[in-house]
Amino acid sequence: MKWCCVPFEGWSQKAGKRGIAVFVGEAVDGELDFVLQARTVDVGVEMARMNSSDNNALLSLVSEMVIQYCPWCGRHLMRWYKKDLVSLVKPGLRIPL
Repeated sequence: MKWCCVPFEGWSQKAGKRGIAVFVGEAVDGELDFVLQARTVDVGVEMARMNSSDNNALLSLVSEMVIQYCPWCGRHLMRWYKKDLVSLVKPGLRIPL
């Protein structure tokens, strides 16, 4: 596969790990989308109870947004990766609605 840029290649290998990652995920309607995701913990890691006087504090473990253009080089992702789209799918990483 020819990557659009070095940062995109690197961040695509981080999918499911703590930090920022990009991957292709399946939307509710079955369509494939490019996802920019930020995680506070790796997939499968359970969060320890927060040490806080406010036990009702909320913490977002995963945030994500659908993107159409590479955040680093600006290429249109669906056009660039149309032949390799299926190989970029990471099942189970999308936030369920």
